[in-house]
Amino acid sequence: MTSNGSPVEDVTISDTGFHLPQRRGSGSVDGGVDAAALVGSLLSLPPRAHKRRRGRQGGQEENAEKDQRRGSDGTDEQAVAAKRQVADGSVSASGAAASSQPVPPPPPPSDAGWVQKFEYRDHTADIQLHSWGDSLPEALEQVILAMFAYMTDLNKVDIDHPAHTQTIEVEGHDMDSLLFALLDEFLFRFLTNEWVIRRVRVEWIQMGDKRTFRRNESGEVVTINNAPSSTSSSSSSSSSTYRARVTGWGEHFTLDKHTQGTEVKAITYSNMQIYLDGQRVRGDNERSAIQQEDEYMETEEQKTASKQESGEKLYGAEIFVIVDI
Repeated sequence: MTSNGSPVEDVTISDTGFHLPQRRGSGSVDGGVDAAALVGSLLSLPPRAHKRRRGRQGGQEENAEKDQRRGSDGTDEQAVAAKRQVADGSVSASGAAASSQPVPPPPPPSDAGWVQKFEYRDHTADIQLHSWGDSLPEALEQVILAMFAYMTDLNKVDIDHPAHTQTIEVEGHDMDSLLFALLDEFLFRFLTNEWVIRRVRVEWIQMGDKRTFRRNESGEVVTINNAPSSTSSSSSSSSSTYRARVTGWGEHFTLDKHTQGTEVKAITYSNMQIYLDGQRVRGDNERSAIQQEDEYMETEEQKTASKQESGEKLYGAEIFVIVDI
């Protein structure tokens, strides 16, 4: 029913479209609206503006222009990385321009004079890696090789340089987390990319605001005492500056050539120990738990003297890590 009580007739649909009813004696619907005009206003849409598609040639020209602006080798991204290195002090400002260019991987070290300085200690359901060296970088290199040597015979691994030479940078909030991140990254690349190494070299290690170990051109380890931060938030800012840069040389792992040992599934923090110059390097996650225990233990000087009296060899650095197998 309409507002004036008149019955509303149904709208009919035919092949030509919608048809609204008309009142008798009139060509309009209630209110005098023309039916054809009403239908046209409801069903008609404004014409759509057509966009002209850019041809394939135009897209190629645009990409070529972009490559020309930033360099097809990604120079702009490398420049940003170089500026970041200058900011954090890993390279000098004078060497920033050189570092912005692609740097070829360093050549592998010689096998001459290399001595195995790691062993395996039994542990319940796991295995403990024990490595040592005259310096912390050497002990880290040995523990990395110990992990790979447990999974395959390194004597059958050749060096495919530079195709399978990789440089890794990791960081942590203390030495324990840095060691964990380093071993975990090497293990990840072995399990995913089947990359096995024969030789490894620690380029540098930054121990927060304490010390930095860096290899010079002749391969000798140089120790640099870092200046402590003068800001009030030095403890929080230095906690994330434990970093290391490590290069590994090896090849692609294949069962046709390499032996299959015991697979290392994961790295653990369980009983992780790092000794530097005969002193235990404590991790942040265990300092409070071991503080009371240390009150009842010998001092580091007494333990060192005890080792000397017993004839036990002292190392510049020692590492103990339990891995899940």
